[in-house]
Amino acid sequence: MGIVPGLAGAVHLVEKVGYHKALDILLMEKGMDANTALPKGLVDYLLPPPGELSDDILLDLSLEVIEARLKGLAPQVIRGLKSVAINSHRLSYSEAVTHERNVFKSLWGAESNLQAFRSNLKHKKK
Repeated sequence: MGIVPGLAGAVHLVEKVGYHKALDILLMEKGMDANTALPKGLVDYLLPPPGELSDDILLDLSLEVIEARLKGLAPQVIRGLKSVAINSHRLSYSEAVTHERNVFKSLWGAESNLQAFRSNLKHKKK
C-alpha cells in the first residue's frame, strides 16, 4: 500500500507472523479482507456482516468465545498472564523476563496453579 504503519503495527505484525510474511503483507498493493487475514492468523474469527444477526446474538457469540478461552482459569492467573503479555512489549527484554519470573513466583503453588497442573497433566493416573 506504500504506507508505513504507525503505533508499532509493523512490529506487532512481525511478531505475529514472522519477518517474511510481515514484509509480504506490508508490501501488498491493496488492503487485506478478513477472509484472507483469518488463515494468516491476523484475526481470530469472523462474524457475519452487519445486520445479519441481532446485537443480542452477536453479544452471546462474543461471550461464548471469551468463556471458552478463559474456562477454568482463576482470575489471578488471567491477571498474571495479561500482565506478562502487556509488559513483554513495554519493558526491555531483561526487565520483561524479571517481571515474568515475579508473576510466576507469586502464583506458584497457589491453588489455581495446582488446579491448572492437575487439569493439564499429559500422563493422568488411570
